[in-house]
Amino acid sequence: MMSSASVSPVEQIAPPVELSKPLTIDERQLMTPGPTNVSQRVLRACGLPVVNHMDPQFFKVLNTFTNLNENDGYNKTTVIMISPYVQVLRDVSAGIRYVFQTRNQYSLAITGSGTCAMEAAICNLLERGDTFLVLSHGLWGERVAIIGRKRGYNVVELKIGKLGDVFSLKQIEEAIVEHKPKVLYVCHGDSSVGTLQPMDNIGRVCHQNGCLLLVDAVVSLCSAPLDTDRLDIDVVYCAAQKALSGPPGVSMISLNDRAVQHVKNRRTDVDSYYMDINWLAKAWGLDDDNNHQFVYHYTPAVSLMYGLREALAMVAEEGISRTVDRHMKSSLIVQKHISSLGLKFLVEKPEHRLPPILSVLIPNDVNGNEVIKHLLDFYNITIAGGLGPTAGKIWRIGFLGVNANDQSVGVLCRALSDAIADQRKKSPKL
Repeated sequence: MMSSASVSPVEQIAPPVELSKPLTIDERQLMTPGPTNVSQRVLRACGLPVVNHMDPQFFKVLNTFTNLNENDGYNKTTVIMISPYVQVLRDVSAGIRYVFQTRNQYSLAITGSGTCAMEAAICNLLERGDTFLVLSHGLWGERVAIIGRKRGYNVVELKIGKLGDVFSLKQIEEAIVEHKPKVLYVCHGDSSVGTLQPMDNIGRVCHQNGCLLLVDAVVSLCSAPLDTDRLDIDVVYCAAQKALSGPPGVSMISLNDRAVQHVKNRRTDVDSYYMDINWLAKAWGLDDDNNHQFVYHYTPAVSLMYGLREALAMVAEEGISRTVDRHMKSSLIVQKHISSLGLKFLVEKPEHRLPPILSVLIPNDVNGNEVIKHLLDFYNITIAGGLGPTAGKIWRIGFLGVNANDQSVGVLCRALSDAIADQRKKSPKL
């Protein structure tokens, strides 16, 4: 007689009709602040066989020929094989150092979006009650301030006077001297407003005043010049789905020795298990105190790590300087075309414009949403509108990663001309 445990349960809920067909997604040209289109090479990498991330890191076959006489010409041998996933981690870590232009040992990826890396950086560097100075150009500074307040830090949010402007070194230095923060947060490239914050000498000012420098490079990495070591940045993070043209869902972070020692000397434990850099470093085999042994932390997104590895490899093959130049060239082409249409930018000074994401003021004689719809309907191109205080006031036009090329931006420029002309023809006095 069969036990009740072996009898299949009666289904009380029917299989959902929504799952009765295979998933299909139409491809679009993503000219947005991200995510961007992904190359076929990265997509193929994401489809490689999943390996067990807990494969024994080192398989040691000791004294292979123990039963043989060494006088017969055989030597006792030690064979070491590195598991496939460990090799991926090593490749990714090396690639992160390259794109960030740093020698930081603690350079690794986290399963999670750019916001995950953002919160990881914050919760490792700060403890409850610490003063946290946040430069807020737009949405991302506001988000960091929210995270800081939720975690009980003494958040000092320095808001920009006018959207589209950047902070001067004098403003930053005065705020540091006045508030004496433990950490300063700077968003290098703010995709919500399209600003590029100058970074020269901020690290020097921070360290002269006993402050750590935390930089958000989610959008600016590979699309604008950023030399982590030269700028004396303590912690920098990024996400894969922007100028790297990697898969969404994985982010990167790098800490210099000053930041690592700061974390190790905390008064209290890091109040996150998932984002604790001590655990993350051990999982990546980067911790000197653990003799660089790999330990289990959590199950990573193995397939996304494959994709990130290939995205980093593509930048390494092109060269980081050429990758940045390609984005800046595309930006100049689009800026010139937008100006020729009589349109204006939210960021008035060209040197303060984020190269791969331009914030364009929507003119009064067109319907901004209809222009976005026209681009999608007739050209299969997606651009984005504004966020928060800029909603309905700007378009955010991006050309990140594989989309930063003459052909893609050429099609974008022609499509934008057509969409605006169509709107002006329909509503000449809107």
